[in-house]
Amino acid sequence: MSSSAIGLRRVVVGAFCGAAVLGATLFGAGPVAANIVYMVDEPIGVGGVIGTITTDGATGVLSASDILAWNLTLNGDGASYTISSPSSSVLVVGSDVVATPTKITFDFSGNDSGYLLFQETLFSGMHYWCSATSLGTCLQGKTVTPQSIFDSTHINEAASGVQTIAFVPEPSTWMLMGLGFGALALAAARKGRSTLARP
Repeated sequence: MSSSAIGLRRVVVGAFCGAAVLGATLFGAGPVAANIVYMVDEPIGVGGVIGTITTDGATGVLSASDILAWNLTLNGDGASYTISSPSSSVLVVGSDVVATPTKITFDFSGNDSGYLLFQETLFSGMHYWCSATSLGTCLQGKTVTPQSIFDSTHINEAASGVQTIAFVPEPSTWMLMGLGFGALALAAARKGRSTLARP
């Protein structure tokens, strides 16, 4: 077998192994990356929050120490503001923030006065996103405040029950991409083999 045929075979085997590892990882049957990056697309009234939250991969009830990084654009009524780590803070109180490998939820009906707060300067009344079970540090429900709680950019919306506040994009999308790359490598190998077989 020629060196180019051996090289193509290695590409095909590597592509299929990569697709298998990717699929196993995404579907929970193999090694899992330590950190998880969740997407945030949380509508709140006429505004909302868009961005990412990165955790240490912990599942179950999350604490602030499990949240490693974030980059969040706060969209209020006529204003936007972006907060990110490490120039802002996160607080988690209670047991209402729960993570799985595919989503983060918040129990707005919790009875522990819990909340999840991302804010540039803690307790300043400015630049924050909060999910809260009751009136206290934050208003009950979903709150986005790109500027100040005392101006019209501030939006609060009552909420109840367990709701998804962040998610991981559909794993089947990544699996299909891995299989597609494997199929392309196989086609290239077959083409190379047929070219090598010709006199």
